[in-house]
Amino acid sequence: MNYTEIFKKHGFSATFPKEVTKEAQSKAITPHDFLGRVDLTALYTITIDGEDSKDFDDAISLEKHSTGYTLFVHIADVAHFVTKNSALDKEALHRGTSVYFPGGVLPMLPETLSNNLCSLVPGEKRLALTAKMSLDLFGEVVKSEIFESVIINDNRMTYTQVEGLINNKKSPFVNLLSELHTILYAKKIARGAIEFSSRESKITLDDKGEPVDIKTYPYGQSNSMIEEFMVLTNSVVAQKFEELGVPFVYRVHQKPSGEKLEELKEVLNIWGHRLGRDKTPHAFQRLLKKVAGTKEEKIISRVALRSMQKAVYKITPQGHFGLSLEHYCHFTSPIRRYPDLMIHRIIKSLIQSEKDSGSAKKGKSKKSHPAGKMRGLKSAAEFAARRSSEREKEAELVERDIKDIVKAKYMHRFLGEDFEGIISGVTNFGFFVELPSTCEGLVHVRDLPGGGWRFDEKRFSLKNRHKTYTFGDKVHIKVVRASENGRVDFVIHHPPAIETGKSNKKK
Repeated sequence: MNYTEIFKKHGFSATFPKEVTKEAQSKAITPHDFLGRVDLTALYTITIDGEDSKDFDDAISLEKHSTGYTLFVHIADVAHFVTKNSALDKEALHRGTSVYFPGGVLPMLPETLSNNLCSLVPGEKRLALTAKMSLDLFGEVVKSEIFESVIINDNRMTYTQVEGLINNKKSPFVNLLSELHTILYAKKIARGAIEFSSRESKITLDDKGEPVDIKTYPYGQSNSMIEEFMVLTNSVVAQKFEELGVPFVYRVHQKPSGEKLEELKEVLNIWGHRLGRDKTPHAFQRLLKKVAGTKEEKIISRVALRSMQKAVYKITPQGHFGLSLEHYCHFTSPIRRYPDLMIHRIIKSLIQSEKDSGSAKKGKSKKSHPAGKMRGLKSAAEFAARRSSEREKEAELVERDIKDIVKAKYMHRFLGEDFEGIISGVTNFGFFVELPSTCEGLVHVRDLPGGGWRFDEKRFSLKNRHKTYTFGDKVHIKVVRASENGRVDFVIHHPPAIETGKSNKKK
């Protein structure tokens, strides 16, 4: 399917300018590139990604000692290939991020780099920035360092494979990863990190690009494991550079405030719950745990999520409310996010300054003080933070629009058929129903029988004298329309009662 107009609307392009493609094709890895780096090629290293992944940003190694663990998180050294103010750099900054959608991707970098030279592909020597973290037996980081390295990805694994190995416990290395993950996850819960339940879509296309299956994306311990390792790394890197006082790009998620928080309080009062005076991540965590399994869980969870501010990039550290962390940045995905590439450039600049300083002490050379180089990057970091926040929003809109179109195309085959779903949103013009497949459609108020429908905004419901439809209710619907622009329409359907010896067809 052609999404050119959607790309254009949000400032993206499916192709790269000729000078960018030419520059990317001129890049190569030579033996000289390995000099001056820490050689970690003998260290057992793996990647864990989705089955369809082609760009591998991050790889991990893990060792256990009598006093704790040593976790190595190796991140593709994209800044080695994408130099400041080059054609590649300007185009990457213009795009800001890669955009992933069913059946395709708009990469931030040409595939020559994103899927090859930068990517930590298995069996090949690759350049990386490695964060080496020493943790005690309780998961506390006691020492960390970041350096340029050379690695080899020994095993390209998928989440599905690792999930199986976690369950059957037949892989000593995966068992060790799982052991550390259990410790880090417990720390995450203890510090008050907020976990909102989400239903991401896994969309399967056939050879012609047509949707043949849509279901909830499976999220298991293997996904959580990589997430916790990356969160730890991002936090450690942010803290280290905040302490150094150098210009940097931080991922900032501020606490809820204002009108949305007041809306949450009103909803909680209706259902007899309180958030508490402190408004901390712990308070939100306790609230979500308390309402789990109740009728009002979906309403409160949705409104609590909506009360959260949008995470953005800034050059001043302000912490991450949702993760309940004082220090946070995005360091682990420079192939697909510009802020990660920006801070890699800052880190490498500091590493180079330290190398030059060491050479100067030996009388070999004399270079400028690191602070001088850092000042030169401050304005670039500030612009990159602002630009990246803007482009992230546009990328999300592209992904949403395309998913809506694909889902509508998928639902078109079910016109006239009935399903059971859950009311996922209520407005003055009707309510939305989400099916088990994650596909969603609108039941318009004009199609509801009886008339006299009133919208109760505080209770997320539509009601008349005889009936009330509320967020989270189960309803039976029939698919009546599925348009090319991504809209799907339902009507309420009342299936016939099951007679003795007969059964209704289940969808």
